[in-house]
Amino acid sequence: MLQKTIVLLSFLLFSSFSYSGKQVKRKHSHSSHHSKKKSASFQSIEACKAIIETLKTKKLTVEGDANIKGTLTVNCVPIDQIVGLPGPKGCPGTQGPQGPKGDKGDKGDKGDKGDKGDKGDKGDKGDKGDKGDKGDKGDAGTNGILNYASFYALMPYDNPEDIPAGSAVAFPHDGPNNNVITRLPDSNVDFILPNIGTYEITFQVYVGVGGQLILGLDSGDGVEELLPTTVGSKNGNSQFVGISLITTTAPNSVLSVRNPATANPPALKITEYAGGLGSNPEHPIAATLVIKQLA
Repeated sequence: MLQKTIVLLSFLLFSSFSYSGKQVKRKHSHSSHHSKKKSASFQSIEACKAIIETLKTKKLTVEGDANIKGTLTVNCVPIDQIVGLPGPKGCPGTQGPQGPKGDKGDKGDKGDKGDKGDKGDKGDKGDKGDKGDKGDKGDAGTNGILNYASFYALMPYDNPEDIPAGSAVAFPHDGPNNNVITRLPDSNVDFILPNIGTYEITFQVYVGVGGQLILGLDSGDGVEELLPTTVGSKNGNSQFVGISLITTTAPNSVLSVRNPATANPPALKITEYAGGLGSNPEHPIAATLVIKQLA
């Protein structure tokens, strides 16, 4: 059995003393001086425990004239410093109430620039914006028509005779023009294109017999009939209408509307009256020639 020892240091004890009603007698030793340490040993563990608990929790009563001096120790540890073995761990307590909101912290340092994000989805169509301010006036553009002129004939007074093959239709009257495109002096059938460029040519003539009309262009080497400008009709009493673009290669080229040199029949009769009031000379029918320089 493990021996437990209680050592009573530096005290003088003569006679008997008791604690908690239990009396323990100790004989005085004549061979020891009162100034030296006195000790008593107890072999019983249960007795030691009882004495320790009594000394820690109950008042010590001394009987007789003995004085107690010194410090009560157990294995050199003062009795008031003896601590028992730790007890088992207690159960966790309940969670306490939420604490008050803390103060606002200081502003943190600026972070590093993040990576570029993915392209987002296409957004909804926005509302129609307000009308913008009026813009500045643009630069002046070029005129779509550089030069122009119109000529006409009135039947039955003009072109009373048939038009032989290789001859031109007369347009003896001047219409609106800008005085650049003119007729050849003293001519009712030839018209001057003064500038090298591109021209739009439009003509219409009522013809009483089947046949054709074509544009002729004289650039200085004689009249050349321009085949892509040919118009015609197999039957009589028809309106011949031609609309063409031509490009001149020489200044002052001469234009005419002609009965082709290889025409069949060889002569064209211009219609004198067409609808309306019949043969009333107060209401003639017109043949027209319009020339526009585009470039």
